[in-house]
Amino acid sequence: MSTQPGSLDDDQARQAAADLHCDLHDMGQHVQEQLDEWGDAARHQAQELQQTLEARIREKPLSAVLIAAGVGLLIGILWRR
Repeated sequence: MSTQPGSLDDDQARQAAADLHCDLHDMGQHVQEQLDEWGDAARHQAQELQQTLEARIREKPLSAVLIAAGVGLLIGILWRR
């Protein structure tokens, strides 16, 4: 068997693959944790927005209905084009 500079034997290759596997696993866990945090933050913001909108609708129901009707009309006009 000829060994060239920079070549790996079987044990070194297995160890490098195992190290890479561990690194990728750790990276995947970190990404999953970050995505979970972002998802929780987005869910929290959506709940706050929902509560704010519900409060404003209760304060001014007529305005809310007129705005909804106007948006619906606008979407209907744009949809026909």
